[in-house]
Amino acid sequence: MADEQKKVEGEERIMPNRTPGGPVIIVINEGHEYEIEVGPLPRFRVKFQNGPVKETGVNGIQCDEIIRVLIDRLIYLNDIYLNGKYRNRYNSIAISKLEEALWALEERTKKREARKIEGTSLV
Repeated sequence: MADEQKKVEGEERIMPNRTPGGPVIIVINEGHEYEIEVGPLPRFRVKFQNGPVKETGVNGIQCDEIIRVLIDRLIYLNDIYLNGKYRNRYNSIAISKLEEALWALEERTKKREARKIEGTSLV
């Protein structure tokens, strides 16, 4: 982790942004909760599941659900928006890589389900 990304317990951290004037991503709870500020719009919060579902109940979104949103957005840009005017190989590569990441997470879940430990803190 880069020095500027190191976090002191209990402190918020702003993630580095490559887009000047772009969104500001604030880490509220490392690995679990983020706020995103986009210009004058109100901040919105992304809260990930904190703890195994069977032990803590559903209390946030899973990574695979966010990946599905990103895939949908890129498909929209590639195929639907302005009849595919912005289709390009980089969007297509990103879609493929996100689908690969989603597959990996789904395979992990299947293996944990087969071992009857999905949703628990067992490894």
